[in-house]
Amino acid sequence: MERAAAGMSWLVRALVAMALLAMMVITCLDVIGRYLINRPFPGAAELVQYLLIATIFIALPLVTLRHEHVSISLIDSMLGSGALRVQRALVSGASAVVVAMLCHRLWLHAQMLAENRDVIGFLNLPVAPAAYLASIFTGLTACVLGAVVVAELIGKGPLRLADQGQGASSAE
Repeated sequence: MERAAAGMSWLVRALVAMALLAMMVITCLDVIGRYLINRPFPGAAELVQYLLIATIFIALPLVTLRHEHVSISLIDSMLGSGALRVQRALVSGASAVVVAMLCHRLWLHAQMLAENRDVIGFLNLPVAPAAYLASIFTGLTACVLGAVVVAELIGKGPLRLADQGQGASSAE
């Protein structure tokens, strides 16, 4: 199980890294083309928009699982270990509900975009696939948050991947 999780972690990080690299290459080519030879990269803005959506939403479940999201510890130092576990479970549970609602709304929005055959920009790229991707990875994030709740309640939290050190969460 840990080996599979580490493999998935590596795959997600590789996909996100490739998307970031592609954004940088497209942007550089667009700037060079625009200012040196007066020929911008066709559809650069649309491609970067798609890659940005992919980067954010593909990484979201992994960032959540690794506890690498932005968090502020206001009362953690005042709580004992049991209360801290309950607090993390409550926060993760509330987050899971909100993220699941976002997933549902994104899916409905993606369906509407698909029905309307919405496209963006010069390349006429369909918008619905990006919205479906966002919905799917938001749903995976809700599942990760649900797993965090269970792990905290049974005393196995916080969840950590095998390739993740103990000090990975900077807010703790």
